[in-house]
Order: sequence, then C-alpha cells, then structure tokens
Amino acid sequence: MDISEFIPSAASYQAQTANLIRKFFDTNEITTQQECDEHASGIADQVVSPTALQGQKSYTVIAADESMVIQFRPPDCLLDVADVDIARMTYGRRFVPACVFRESWRGLFVYVMDSIQGEAFAIARQDLYTKENKHILFSTISDYSTFFAVSWTNRPTTPPDIKQIYQDYDSRLAALNDTVPPKFYSKLNTARNQLWRIFDPSHPIVLNHSGLTDTNVHVDKTTGRITGVIDWSGSCLGPFGTSLYGVDMALGFQSVNEWHWHPNHHELRKQFWESLSNIVGPLTDDQISTIKIARAVGLFLTFGYSNGVLVEDDDSRLMYLDVLLGME
Repeated sequence: MDISEFIPSAASYQAQTANLIRKFFDTNEITTQQECDEHASGIADQVVSPTALQGQKSYTVIAADESMVIQFRPPDCLLDVADVDIARMTYGRRFVPACVFRESWRGLFVYVMDSIQGEAFAIARQDLYTKENKHILFSTISDYSTFFAVSWTNRPTTPPDIKQIYQDYDSRLAALNDTVPPKFYSKLNTARNQLWRIFDPSHPIVLNHSGLTDTNVHVDKTTGRITGVIDWSGSCLGPFGTSLYGVDMALGFQSVNEWHWHPNHHELRKQFWESLSNIVGPLTDDQISTIKIARAVGLFLTFGYSNGVLVEDDDSRLMYLDVLLGME
C-alpha cells in the first residue's frame, strides 16, 4: 500500500512553525522576533534563522554556519540543563547535544546548544518512506536499537528510590480507570497487574526521554543514521522500555483522519528487537515479555496524560493509545 500521499509535507510543518512563532511572541509581548534574532546574532556573531520546527513554548534559532542553536524560553518553561547533562553522560555526545544556560534577557531565559546535523525524523519521513530508501530506514531502526541499548548499558550509578517510582506509576495508572474509555480497561488492568515485573531487580532502571517523538529525533536522510535527540528536559529514571513508543513513531504516523503504518513495519520492528538483543546480549523470551509490559505502561502514562493532566475521553491522544496498544 502506498501511503506517501498521507505523509505530512514539509510545507505543512512550515505553516505549523510559523503559527508557533506567532503564538510565542503574542504570548511574550515584552520582546519581538526581530529583537530575539538580533540578540541571538550577537551571541553567535553571525546571522541566525528560525529552526525548521519550533516548540510549543519556546523560540529557537540556528546560526548560519549551523554551529550552534540559541533558544529563548519564558520563566514558566525553563530548560533543566542538569537533565541534559545527565542525559549526555548516559547517552553520550553522539545522541545528546550540549546545552548551557546563557543569560536572562528581557524576561526570557536564553540557552545555547550544540547544533546537530540532519533534520527531524518527522520532516525526513517523506524521503525515508520511499521504496527506494527502504534500506536507509532499516539503518534508522538499527540506530534506535543502539540508542536504547546505551541506556541498558549505562545505568544510573546511584540507585533510585524504586518504591517511590513504583507508587507513582501505580497511582497514575489507577487514575486512568476514571478517564479512559472502557475498551482500554482490559489492557490497563493487565499493565497495572504486571507492573511489579518491570520493577523486578532483574529489569534495568534507566534514564528515559520523556518525549521521544518524531520531532525530537534527528536523522541524516541520506544514510538513515540518527544524528541526535533533543528536548531532554524532564527526562527521568524509570523501567527500561517505557519510552519504546519512540520506535512506533518511526514506524508509522498520524494523518488527518487515521494512523498509517509503514508497509514494512513488521519487518522493521523485528529488526529492532534482533538488533537490540545482539547489542545488550541475548534477550530471553521472559525479558522481551517484560520489556513489552514496560512499553504498554509507558503508552498509558504518555498518552493517557497531557502535561501531567489526565486526558478527556475525546482527546486525540487516546487515538495514539488505541493504535499503539494494538501493536505489540
């Protein structure tokens, strides 16, 4: 099945970016886009321009020589540089660009980051999903395996409070009983009843990215290699596998009306598991089963909530939950 016509175009992302920039400066009236650009140009000592994608509550520009990225954030949306530093120590420079707090300027907080090559997977998807580039997409999925394997290997040196994390997960899953439609009850109950398995001492507790979407993973569309992962603020310790939805985001996408899987998504998903097992050591059936439980838990906690608030039963996030829970 040809799904290329449903893939969001670069033009659609450009329009979205323009709207987000306009919204940012409508909300933060103390300064203008031109003033931010001029200030960033002074920091970079060269011309800057807005990045292809923008966050919901930030304004980001990139230097002309692509050596650095400069980001402006309001006080209610600060970037936790410590989170980025921890992620960088865990995942390494290949996957996590450096970030430093520069200054407070006109009511905004300014951060300077290393630029990463390539473009967001969301934008590169049009190229990666062509039949001719099937082998390139396989390289991308192999790199997802490498990315997750790094966290499996580089676990926190200081043991976290497992009991507290468990109680947090359990209470959040329990709260979903009151908001998700009945069709989710069976899988929600299974996730909660099996929660103990992903907190067993034999299962790794790792640093998880809190928003591993196709806009935060950057790739080189000519090779398929992942060039970096951005937006690490809010990353947290938890069971391995709870952010595996990131792989799903590479294997499919949401159009206006429905979800579309890549025609070879089963084959690609199989490759992911094989590559992961080869890197971290042979995974037993029980280990894979436990990781899949963690994936389901992660799906409920990611798409059952929006910014920490329970979603309503008509929220579009529940569509993602429905589709992704249906694929194991």
